Amino acid sequence: MSDVGSPSTAKQDYACASRISNREGIDDLRKSYVDFFKALGFSQVETEPLVPKEDKTVLFTNATITPLKPFLSRGEVSPEGWVVDQPCLRVQNLSKYPSKSYEPEFMSFFHMVGTFVPDLSTDFCNHLINSLKKCGLEAEDVVLRGCKRDIDLLESLSHQGGPWKDVEVSVVNQEEGYFDWKYGMDGLKGRGVHVLIKQPNGKEPLSIGQLVEISNHHSVIGYEFGFGVETFLSRLAGNESIFERGVGRECLGEHSLDSSYQDTLISGLAMHIAGVIPGNGGRKSLLRKTLRQVACIEFLNQGSIDDSSLAILYEEVSQSLPQLQTGGISEFIYLLNKSRENLFGQIEKSIRYASERNALCEYGQISRSYCDKKIDGYIGSFSFPSLVKDKLMLSLNPNNVGDKPVLGRQDAHCE
Repeated sequence: MSDVGSPSTAKQDYACASRISNREGIDDLRKSYVDFFKALGFSQVETEPLVPKEDKTVLFTNATITPLKPFLSRGEVSPEGWVVDQPCLRVQNLSKYPSKSYEPEFMSFFHMVGTFVPDLSTDFCNHLINSLKKCGLEAEDVVLRGCKRDIDLLESLSHQGGPWKDVEVSVVNQEEGYFDWKYGMDGLKGRGVHVLIKQPNGKEPLSIGQLVEISNHHSVIGYEFGFGVETFLSRLAGNESIFERGVGRECLGEHSLDSSYQDTLISGLAMHIAGVIPGNGGRKSLLRKTLRQVACIEFLNQGSIDDSSLAILYEEVSQSLPQLQTGGISEFIYLLNKSRENLFGQIEKSIRYASERNALCEYGQISRSYCDKKIDGYIGSFSFPSLVKDKLMLSLNPNNVGDKPVLGRQDAHCE
């Protein structure tokens, strides 16, 4: 791996969190990128709803490739090129909350921009690096990284000259699968290279996007470049966490310190705004579980967002989703409160049951080991996440005089 230098200090205004809101920064970068390529003759592809219209391979639209799949499946490729601005939801994080050992690296709901061209021409390569510059990233701060198999892709960019002469190239021995993409369609696959941004003080450069060569049954049909807007902005500004750049973070008050709460709450809002209702199976089950996770995290943190701040957060997320199919914020608050009531009801039942069993143990009617076994089994029947169960068991221990959970809502208002 080549040595990576330090990033330059030249940054655009919208990379400075102190100057504008997260929403403004996200929207400014999206517009800047899309306008750049539209001025070059690229056609903007219509934004796909969060619940895909045609793509049945994913629960939610999760990348800029989703609105392109119908064209690619029909063999249609724009000779001028496409540019895409797409809100996305990836659900991998949501199954891991709440967890003591899991700290999310990427947010579930985010914005993505990208371009697709039929060939990797010199003009497009130069447009690509210039578009990054327009978004605040200088060529000297960029690192291209790929595996040995994909040296041809690396060289097709780095050998272009012009602005690419300042871009650093890194070839790694990582397994090839890390640089492969699958799209859930027969014969459609991709291989690519990562575009990274240098970090200060010799730290490892961080990925902001990928350039992917897409083929259909081994025949190359085009090249896609895309990146997450919030990731780009956070890497550019040197934030410790991508979540510092998330939509509506300002509405979370003290809860912004908990990225898992931010991620689950905003993901639940996005699903609801997209028309999903909680229930059983597929998207319905995912929203139901996400709402319960929100309630679990509130129990663990002994606090929840107040309804007025939640309404502002709802509007923030709604701005990202042009195809609204929901009853609105009142319905979401109702659904979230039902999930809270269900969780707290189960916790109250657990407390009553434990109190009764502890009383029997105190009067010598059952042994301590039998008592603990019965309490553990009863609480286990509610399928609480491990952290919730641990906190509850600790509070129910008769020898523990502290750390008693507070039931009900402890609202924290947006500043």
